[in-house]
Amino acid sequence: MGRLIDYAHMSIRDITENMGSEEFDPYILEAEEVDIKQILGNALFTDLVNNPEATTPPYATLLAGGSYTDGDYTYEFKGLRHALQYYAWSRYIENPYIHTVSGLTNHDDAFGTKPTQDELKKLSDNVRSLAFAFMTDVTEYLTRKSADFPLWNCGSSRNRSGQVKIRIIG
Repeated sequence: MGRLIDYAHMSIRDITENMGSEEFDPYILEAEEVDIKQILGNALFTDLVNNPEATTPPYATLLAGGSYTDGDYTYEFKGLRHALQYYAWSRYIENPYIHTVSGLTNHDDAFGTKPTQDELKKLSDNVRSLAFAFMTDVTEYLTRKSADFPLWNCGSSRNRSGQVKIRIIG
């Protein structure tokens, strides 16, 4: 199974040059498997990761974004890969620890001040809200162009909001 993006695709934020893809790729994988898969549904997600380099519409537009028309209106959106970058970035921010041979550490820095957990949570929430906004544009594209994406609906009534729903049975 392929991946929708890798570390080389991360163009939305400056990521330190001291970090390699082996450190960041797990966050991309988590964002794909948890955030994106839940919203797209298993069938469409699986088809996308098995055809990530599709160059023919509609997958190319879904992945890269662009313009499309629906009725009398033209819409712009950034694409699934753009939203995925923000989901992965948010997941990275949530983990302020460095993996070392002696376990997880949070190094003190003599050259600056480390952000607090609350500050990291705020930043992560802000980045995740951006991811959600970009993903909303993606889901609107899928809905408006549903004839081109039969796997988008595929008879499933699962939650596609990107939020977890909890039901209490009494």
